[in-house]
Amino acid sequence: MKHVVGALFAAVLSLTALPAAAGIEQRGLDEIDRDLDYLIDDIKTGKAAYAADLAGLMAEVYAACSQLRDAVDEPAPGTCGSRLNVDCVGKRIAKLTEAMRQAPTIEGMIAFAQVLANLPPGWVSSDLAGDQAYLYDLVIGDERLDDHTRAVVDRALMNSRGLFYDAFYGRGRTDDYIDGKIAITDLVIDSYPESRFVLYAEFLKARALQERSMIGYFTEDGAGVPAWPLNDEAKRALVQSNEMYQAIFDRIDAGDDDRLPSFRADILMLMAINNVLLDDMAAARANLKGMIEANREPAPLDQVFVNKFLPVYFCNPRDEVEPAYYVQIDQYFNPVQLADFMLGLMACRDEVQLGDFLLALNRFENADYRVFLASFQQQDQASAYLDNMKRAAAEPENKAKLDAILDIAAEPLCAAQAEPAHTNQAGITEPSDNGWVGVYYGGNLTHEQGLEIIRVLRDINPKRYRDAYLWRPQIE
Repeated sequence: MKHVVGALFAAVLSLTALPAAAGIEQRGLDEIDRDLDYLIDDIKTGKAAYAADLAGLMAEVYAACSQLRDAVDEPAPGTCGSRLNVDCVGKRIAKLTEAMRQAPTIEGMIAFAQVLANLPPGWVSSDLAGDQAYLYDLVIGDERLDDHTRAVVDRALMNSRGLFYDAFYGRGRTDDYIDGKIAITDLVIDSYPESRFVLYAEFLKARALQERSMIGYFTEDGAGVPAWPLNDEAKRALVQSNEMYQAIFDRIDAGDDDRLPSFRADILMLMAINNVLLDDMAAARANLKGMIEANREPAPLDQVFVNKFLPVYFCNPRDEVEPAYYVQIDQYFNPVQLADFMLGLMACRDEVQLGDFLLALNRFENADYRVFLASFQQQDQASAYLDNMKRAAAEPENKAKLDAILDIAAEPLCAAQAEPAHTNQAGITEPSDNGWVGVYYGGNLTHEQGLEIIRVLRDINPKRYRDAYLWRPQIE
């Protein structure tokens, strides 16, 4: 099955931002309202379906309303938020929700839903509860909606204040903030059972519990560092988090949600991190070995998405360099390589502190790239090209350049952690379905190493290697 979201929360990141207001000449609300009313009338009467134009006008609304400082909605203490006059914004959003109710066609209704789905998280209106109930009724009961349009309306609902996206994008560093995030996930799970966001709310709650475990360990200046053993409160939060992950994982084989198999490796990785924090290395090893087993050939690799290895957030950017614990990853990782890397780190348990262990996680890089050189329909042609490649790579000057690139690798964290072996060489792929054979170099290269090797090869022989490019294994 195609990897539905690629990883834990990648699907929910399909929420796109409004068009940037930076390049928009500031206009008054009266002028914006005039254009907004005209466009809404056109969409309601079926004359236009200008969702993009409507989104642009709403970007102007947000920009204009952010300038009103006389009645701003202050963010709660300990949370990250912006100063925005929500009454000002809510008045204009109410026009959208009312027009959506009156739209004579499904196309017009979805045009409004698309805009609501893509507003900044936590949109409000003059009748928020009524609008949320209306949207959910569409999700569960409007037979005109197909899977795609139902998903748009569902996303519009969950993008409103107090629902999923409000919690997903919210940032804070207090127990009250975490309590609020967990309350939202429980609300989604209990009150909107037909929403496709219930699964993501379960994940988000488990992640929020892990986030709770880190409260108090990281100070504003980044000097605070977690250390084994964590305090009892942190341990309780991590145990709760893993109980939720395990409950989700146990449903995979039951087949009660066709998206769950796509999360198998993600759940195991997150449980392993929780167990590392709990200093339960045996349980963490079991998680990671399960992650490797789930991705053994010939099964396609099931990519793992990492936003941050630790959900540690700060509201305001600081002048100094952010400590490495707060690294934003936002990458898809090779699950087998990530699991092997984490297992290697566990060999260092007796020699390092938890802080160093966690920092080492941020050094991980996918190293499964190869440099694809050429394709041939005849095996003997590919073999001849491969022999030429091997001779070129073995020439002392060329070999020195290639080895220098391959030596770019992170130092082992401790003596017990093995140094990465050089297993990169030239080779031939298995014939494709139509008989083509490829010649490549590498197989265990990082992205940076692959690009450097392409430069070296083009220096060696621009004509022969000018079309070289990077390639990774297919990941579903």
